Amino acid sequence: MKLGSLAGARAYYYDRNATSVGNTYEAIVTAHAETTRYTRTISSSGKKAIIECLQNYWDRRTAATTVGQLGAWVYVTSTSGTTMRVLSATNLVPDSAVGTFVYSQAPQPLTLYGGETIYGTTYHGEVGSTVYFQLALKGTEYDA
Repeated sequence: MKLGSLAGARAYYYDRNATSVGNTYEAIVTAHAETTRYTRTISSSGKKAIIECLQNYWDRRTAATTVGQLGAWVYVTSTSGTTMRVLSATNLVPDSAVGTFVYSQAPQPLTLYGGETIYGTTYHGEVGSTVYFQLALKGTEYDA
């Protein structure tokens, strides 16, 4: 980078009071309604965050007597209150086979602004099965 004056240079985001942030959830569970498993809110209007790794995974550990939808989702709620689904790991063709799994990972980093919230949820709509869920995120929060 060529600078006309060092007085105008701005440090890279990772050199602006950066801290590593993360959330994880993992458990083997039975049927449940959509449930929030982790939440992270960017602390203030003077902060931003880059979510560098975001992934959801689930696999069926015991067979279902009645198949249904399984899912793990990640949402972002903006400061205006708009909520967007940004990552999904949902079964498209329900079956009852043990070992059926879905993995999804965000294809690029997400930028979150002060006051925005990111949260992960799971849903298990089957009867008789147990499912292992794993949700994870890793990011860097820094001065805006």
